[in-house]
Amino acid sequence: MNILIIGASGYLGRALTVKLHTKGNTLYLLGRDKNKTFEVFRPILSSRVTFPKILDYKDELPDADAVINLAGESIAAKPLTNKRLKTLQNSRLDVLTHLENKLKKYSRKDRILIQASALGIYRDNSSSIGNDELALICNAIEDKALSLNSTFSRIVALRLGIILGKNSPFIQNINKLPPIKFIGKEKHIGWISIDDAVNAVIFIINNNKITKNCDLTAPYPALRNELMALRSSSILPAIPIPSWCLKFKDKRGLLLNKEQSIIPHTLLELGFTFSFTTLNELKKSL
Repeated sequence: MNILIIGASGYLGRALTVKLHTKGNTLYLLGRDKNKTFEVFRPILSSRVTFPKILDYKDELPDADAVINLAGESIAAKPLTNKRLKTLQNSRLDVLTHLENKLKKYSRKDRILIQASALGIYRDNSSSIGNDELALICNAIEDKALSLNSTFSRIVALRLGIILGKNSPFIQNINKLPPIKFIGKEKHIGWISIDDAVNAVIFIINNNKITKNCDLTAPYPALRNELMALRSSSILPAIPIPSWCLKFKDKRGLLLNKEQSIIPHTLLELGFTFSFTTLNELKKSL
């Protein structure tokens, strides 16, 4: 299969690229800097006979069978102000517009678009669409992706939970903090192991029954404090933090202040097998 991956140098993109390449797919990696993309993958793919074709936004795009769009800076990487929220949204929408403009010259329409989104699209303690800042961004991205139905025959938005694994961005970020324990009412947070996330994306590509959106999250959500406990051990005691502290100007707190008891019904009903269903199972591999 010919597959175009946008944002391949991120945590999920790297793991997915390696797995798809190992399976013999022809890969095209689109990023803003060819040299940086090459340097990311040279150590892990240079031993193989073929190497993915690396593209930037000036290049023509291939007539791929599938497009996986993971482009966009991590939302949790920097303080999340209103200005940065707008930048994050516009940059993601611009990539979809670029895709539409570059691929419309091809006559074929039987291609797949896999678009990254997040569980943040849901309301607090609900499976309905939310109206907070993060939910609005996710909804705008999904709406734009689904509007490309004249270019793609099947479009699926990946509603991702926090992706966990060795050297995952979430664990790296909490390791920069002192030990923290949130006090007050606990919250469930959706998460998924990096291995399951990769395998789920491949499962979705190969399963025509999955359309529009799919929740990529483990069957058993974790408690917020269980996730915070994944940080490296410390001799310092955990600092108690009230939940209301997550509602300040930096809106990254929204990521940990929603009740997300989301179950991946679509994946489970179609027979996807998770390697890690509970956080305790995953912790043994970290």
